[in-house]
Amino acid sequence: MTFGHHMENGAMYGDLSKMLDQSYLKEHQKGILYLSDKMIAIRLYAALECDAYESNVYHIASIQQHRNSFQDFVHENAKVYLESNVKSTDKIIALSTCMSATTNDRIVVFGVLNEIEKEAP
Repeated sequence: MTFGHHMENGAMYGDLSKMLDQSYLKEHQKGILYLSDKMIAIRLYAALECDAYESNVYHIASIQQHRNSFQDFVHENAKVYLESNVKSTDKIIALSTCMSATTNDRIVVFGVLNEIEKEAP
């Protein structure tokens, strides 16, 4: 899970709120996470609104123990859900930001992670 500030000018995680629109999420579904030793493809599949204390999203130990029920929760509660073939064995990333400075409301966008194989020299 990653957290970022919701900046009004679209900086940092400011554009995550746009992911609550299905057509926007479809158009911006793919990305790459660059790490020092590898690259990981991200395929976004869901966006939801929840409270900052939603244990089904923010209680990581419970999520790891109950991966199937976690995916069921995401599917049932997402404002936008693009696919239903996410497996409990998939590596998932969650991008979380606040909806406004005065509430506990959060936007969380979920994606599947797949390591990009290095090309042979």
